[in-house]
Parts: sequence; C-alpha cells; structure tokens
Amino acid sequence: MENSWKMEEFTATQIHKNQDEGKMVVPSYQRGFVWKKEQENELIDSIKKGLPFGSMLLYKDENKGNYRIIDGLQRSITIYKFIENPSKYFNADDIQDEVIEKIYKITGLQANKTTVKEKIINIIIDWIKEDYETMEDISGMQYRDGADKIAEEISTLKGKEKEVAELLKPMLQNFISTCTKMAGTKIPAIVIFGDEDALPVIFERINSKGLQLTKWQIYAATWSDDKIKINEDLRKIINYNMERFDTMNVDDNIQFDDEISTSELINNGVNTFQLIFGFGKLISNEFPQLFTPKNKPTDVESIGFNLVNACLAYKSSEIKNLNRNLKKELKNDKNINLFLEKIRECIKFVDGAIATTTKFKSNVRNNATPIHTEMQICSLIASVFIRKYVKIKTNDEDQIIKREINLEEESQGWREYKKAFQENALKTYLMDILQINWRGSGDRRLNNIILNEDYYTKEVSKEELTQVLNIWYENMKVERKEYQKVTTPKEAERAILNIIYANQFTAADQIDGTYYDIEHLATKELMKNQLARFNLNGENVRLPISAISNLCFLREDLNRKKKGKIIYQMEGEDLQKIETKYTFTKEKDLEWIQDFTSSKDEFIKSYYKFIDERYLLLKEKLMEALYNKTAKDTILSEQLTLEEI
Repeated sequence: MENSWKMEEFTATQIHKNQDEGKMVVPSYQRGFVWKKEQENELIDSIKKGLPFGSMLLYKDENKGNYRIIDGLQRSITIYKFIENPSKYFNADDIQDEVIEKIYKITGLQANKTTVKEKIINIIIDWIKEDYETMEDISGMQYRDGADKIAEEISTLKGKEKEVAELLKPMLQNFISTCTKMAGTKIPAIVIFGDEDALPVIFERINSKGLQLTKWQIYAATWSDDKIKINEDLRKIINYNMERFDTMNVDDNIQFDDEISTSELINNGVNTFQLIFGFGKLISNEFPQLFTPKNKPTDVESIGFNLVNACLAYKSSEIKNLNRNLKKELKNDKNINLFLEKIRECIKFVDGAIATTTKFKSNVRNNATPIHTEMQICSLIASVFIRKYVKIKTNDEDQIIKREINLEEESQGWREYKKAFQENALKTYLMDILQINWRGSGDRRLNNIILNEDYYTKEVSKEELTQVLNIWYENMKVERKEYQKVTTPKEAERAILNIIYANQFTAADQIDGTYYDIEHLATKELMKNQLARFNLNGENVRLPISAISNLCFLREDLNRKKKGKIIYQMEGEDLQKIETKYTFTKEKDLEWIQDFTSSKDEFIKSYYKFIDERYLLLKEKLMEALYNKTAKDTILSEQLTLEEI
C-alpha cells in the first residue's frame, strides 16, 4: 500500500476526547511517561504564551478507525492531563504581584511582609487546586470563596472579604480565560496513511537524531513487529516483561493500541525486543555473580543484547539489526528458543570454569560487582557457544561471509576445546584483568576474540603469567601513593585473592554461613598513624597501603574484634590457625608496624620489605592454585558450580 501524509490540527479538547474514547491510542512500545513535572510545566507555559511547542506525528489506522501516536506522546499526555485537571498547573506564575501587594496592604499588618505575602499566595494556590479540578469547575469559579479562605487564615481581613474578592477577580478571570484558550489551542499534527510496516522505520529516523531516547527505546519501537512464542522453560521472559509494563509510569486514562497481558504474550508471542529484554533479566538473575542484575524492572540488562548478538557471531556494531539477524540465522521460533537455552548452558559451563573468581564468597556477599567487565564475560561465553554450535567461514580480510548454526549436535573438536578451555580460560581471564585489556567499551576486542578460536584455549605458561603478574605488581607499587585515603581493593586484587583462598578453603568452608572481609595486615589505622609522624613537618610520605601483599581474607567476626589492631595484638585467638589459613605470616613479619621510634627511611624500608616478601609467598600460592590442581581443587570447583552460595 502506498504511503501518504497530510497536515491536520486538533484542539486540546479534541485530543482529550479522542484519547478518552479510544480514537487516539499509544503503540505498546511507547509505554513509559518519561517527562518530569518541570517539562510538563514548560509545555503548558509555552501554550499559554502562544509560543511554538512542536507537533505530533500520527498514523491513521483505517481498519480500526483510530490514530496511533507515533511521536509527541509526552506532549499529548501533558495536554490530556491539563484538560483533565487544569488546576494542577496553577502556580505562583499565575498570581500577579500587584494583587498580592494590595491584599497585603489592607491586612493592616506592619511586620513580616514577605512571610505574609507568601502565605496569601499559598492559600490561593491550595484553594484553586482543592476546589476547582475540572474545566467545568473553573468556569464557575466563585471569587468570594477565595477571599473567605484568605480571611480564615489571616484574621485582620475578617470583614474585608468583599474587597479581597474584587482584587482577586481580574487575576482569576485571566486564569479562567487562559484555561478556555488552552482548551481551544490547536495542536498541529502530521497524519500518515498507508502501510503500517513503515512505522518502525519512521520512528527510528525521527529519534535517531534526536534526542533523548536511548538506543534501547529505539529498539523497543523498531523491533516490535515479529512475534516469537516462548517455551515453558523460558516462561520467566514473559514475567519480566509484565513487570516492566506494570512498573512503567503511564497515565491510567491513556489507551494503548493493543492489550498486553501474560496470556496475550504466551498465546501470541513476544516481539524481538521483549524476547531479549526478558532474556537479559533471566540470565542476570540466574547468574548475579556474572552479570549484576539491575534493580528496576524497567532497567535494560544490556548483557542480553550483547550476548545474543555475539553468539550469532555478529560484530557489536550490528546489534541494531539483531532483530533481523536473529530471524535470518535461526529461521523459526523453535530454533530461537533452543538457541537461548544453549546460551544458558554455555553460561553455566563458563561459570564453572572460572568459579573460583565468580562464586567465591567475596564475590557474592553484599551484591559485590563482578571482577570482569560485561564485554569480557560476554567474550568467554560467546567463544564457547560459537566453538560448540557455529561454523564460521571468513574471507581473506577476516570478514565473516557465512555462518552455519547447528544446535542439535556439538561441533567436531568440541571435547578437545572443552578440556583446553577448562585448563586455560581462568589464566587468560586473570591476565586480561591484570593488564586491563578490557578498558573502554571492549567492542573491538570482543569482535576479534569471536574470530580467534584459541584465545581462551591456548596454553598459558607459568613463566608468561609470572611476568605479567610481576609487571602489574611493580606498577601498582609506583602508582599507589596512599596516606589518608586508601584505595579499595580493585578487580585484580580481588581476582588474585579469590583464586588463592579458594584453593585454601574446603567445600565446607564455602557453603557455611561465615562471612569474610578483605583486610589489611598492616592496618590502615596503624599505617596512617605511622605516616602522620613523618608528615607533621609538611613532608609527603605516602606508601602503597592497598598493595595486594598487604591484604588477606579474614573472618568477619575476627576482623570486627581486632578493629584497627594487627592480629598479634589480639588475645584469646588461635594465632597459628589464623596464620596458616588466612594471613600466611609470622609475628616477626609485622614487628615493624608497632615500632613508633623508627626513622622515616627505616619505616619505608620495613614496609617495602614486608610487602615484597609476602608478594613472593602469594605468587607461589597463586601458581600452586592455577597449575597444581589436586583432587580437592576439582571437588571444590564442582561444589562451587553446583551450589547456590
């Protein structure tokens, strides 16, 4: 059908009436009233003053006999709300200063002029809002009632109500006139006729330049046509979408072009945006240690979109076409459902392979953020999925020219890949964190890794990892100059400690109710007190207090008990057990921190000696955990994978 358009005008009253009668409806993807009160007031003020305020874009549905609001939703809702209850928009700007000045003068009061005038203004505003809600109410406004309200609050105006009413009359008549004018204000609209399949494209072009919509809002609009039926195993996707719809703040009187209900989404299916939105919520809540779910039901979990796109082996720049590519590569609803289930399986596999860093207690307490970036974990999962189910053919320029996705069976060589991944992925994962390889958006790196079959399976030698670790440690010592403000343990420190202590702890330690803190052996309090001795005379003595080798895991109860002391200043504790399991120290290692007679040079030398020697010990334990796997390590890894810790 050929498309055409023409200009029309609707009065504010007509927009209100059309919306009430269901003749002007909102597409479901437009759910969510996003304007703030200030923006509403600004539009109403523009209309009051006769200033331009934009137009609406409507689609005339000849079959249903209604208009769909394609653009201008916020304006139409604000206009609707004004016609419904204009007194909500009555404010101090509608009150004339000279009127309030005259009323104040007849009060006879001599003091607190500003306070009294503000009180009069507030009485008038409250009276209007409480007694005159509708257009009909306002047209029959009684000025004497307002004068009576003011006199009730300001006793010196008793007996002068008629005079006050005469002062209020012209000002309130002006407000009544403004409301009448608003009701008849003509709002320009471009009305489109013809093929509705063009609407998503129109919506995208309008908003891609503009403006305030996020890419997710544009996807919600432009991916709204396809319908995909969800299997029982993925039914939570529908639940997450219903939570999103229920939470969106839209005026109750606004009518949508289609009803959205659980049964509707089950029977007729979800569109592509709803599918991936819900899938992102699903995996984020299933694997919070990997993805950190967002709090609000309306928040988009970008991992869903990035991961689905990457598992299809498309570049990040192609995510805008994900709706088309999903259908192109997977063909039908059955394959799309199976595709998402296989991604979940790959997530579980990756989670098990790096479990010592993702499910270790320090990561799951208090919703700690993951050690990795979103694109890093996406690259791990997508690499596994592609090697297991996707065959890729590239040209000489490493551009993908063909994809073959077979979800029914594992690809040839998968078992060898699986074994190599389990052996090496954690080491590569750690090296990437130490080298901050995923800084920035990570898009380009993700694209490259998708094509690199052995990125997570190539052997990482102990010598290679040691070199990277040493460089990171030396750089950290140079960069961190701390005194009053001490850096919170970063991703690298957390990763190293998790791996070391996961190898120290038993499976029983992991699933008991004990909490652990990352604590400083030479405590922050003692270090600050020591450095204060040297900084009294304006010196600038700072040390890497947050160095990895000054950190350990310590049971929460022990840490709270010792407060700012070192462990050797505590009484009644089994210090040998604490040394063996947590601190890897001896009492002599920390004697220097208690010596407040040492010189500046002696103290600095002692601190660096302590952290350098303990770094060698931690490095040895890290290499033991990564390269000398024992039966206990295997059991712990399996326990971490299976238990919800």
